[in-house]
Amino acid sequence: MYKALIVDDEKWVINSLLRCVDWSNFFIEIASTATDGIEAYSLAQEIKPDIIITDLRMPGMDGLELIRRYKLVNPDVLTIILSGYDVFSYAQQALRLNVFDYLLKPIDKSNIESVLLRAVSQLNSKNSNTQIPANISTALNDKKVNTYISEIVDYINDYYQDDLTLGTVAEKFHLNPSYLSDLFSKSMGMTFSNYLTGVRIEKATQFLLYTDYSLETIAEKTGFNNYRQFIRAFKRMCSETPSEFRNKNRKEDGDI
Repeated sequence: MYKALIVDDEKWVINSLLRCVDWSNFFIEIASTATDGIEAYSLAQEIKPDIIITDLRMPGMDGLELIRRYKLVNPDVLTIILSGYDVFSYAQQALRLNVFDYLLKPIDKSNIESVLLRAVSQLNSKNSNTQIPANISTALNDKKVNTYISEIVDYINDYYQDDLTLGTVAEKFHLNPSYLSDLFSKSMGMTFSNYLTGVRIEKATQFLLYTDYSLETIAEKTGFNNYRQFIRAFKRMCSETPSEFRNKNRKEDGDI
């Protein structure tokens, strides 16, 4: 089982998350909960969670500072932010900390379950020697997620830079494209195309922050046909151009 720590200064939010998600179906146990960042940081050092799900604004230590500090202890921890604030500057800071996902409150059950599915898939790929279910559909029985989906998600994450399309991936996994499209949307809560673009944009932000690659090079390395397509997709998802994002968020020497 993967261990998770839930952090929110509103106890009803924690209780709601505990009730609305059948965590065992995701091969996750809630190791502990906390109502502020200071308490959470202390607990995290003790229980060593695989996943931290945290509120953004809390007294004492906010969610971003909690993530920043604990990643110095365990850089591999997977972090998910829950926030009632649709402020892009927060999302930008989250990107710099390599946060796995950023969800706006009120949290929709299908959204959090979709994020957890992707999180478990990523943890599985990083922990191939861990005793985990061989078939993710068993661990996610209530959602009846087909094994193909976890394999396809892993495939996209590994080969996002290639010329992937719904058709080529369907052919790779011996599926009808229409069937794959429907299965993917129902299982992941988003279309195949949106997920693929999201993965590419996430990878692109890392190149923008930590390299001097040109936009043309980044577009090529992240699977876009050309840099114009890359710019359009980035602006659609991030509400600013890649150059604007880089100029505002570029990692300086000594930054975490």
